[in-house]
Amino acid sequence: MTGQPVGSLLGELRRVAGLTQEQLAERTGLTVRGISNIERGRVPRPRRRSVEALALGLGLRGDQVHHFVRNVALYAAIAAAAARAGLGSAVRLG
Repeated sequence: MTGQPVGSLLGELRRVAGLTQEQLAERTGLTVRGISNIERGRVPRPRRRSVEALALGLGLRGDQVHHFVRNVALYAAIAAAAARAGLGSAVRLG
């Protein structure tokens, strides 16, 4: 399984915030390609610094940032465990 739940979460929050990938990239200092790769599940475990930048770029504040970072880490850990267990894409979180 790839990090699709992480990407789904990011993509959904980005759309709710009314941002394009380009706008989010400008706000975070990340590349459009990097954001696209996360959303498509090509980066199943994004770096914490990137996740924090994304949270702030999405307009999250205070506890929202903490919860977002924690949820991304949790989704990534579950996806990695599922992949190790051979569950592949059978596990869906979002």
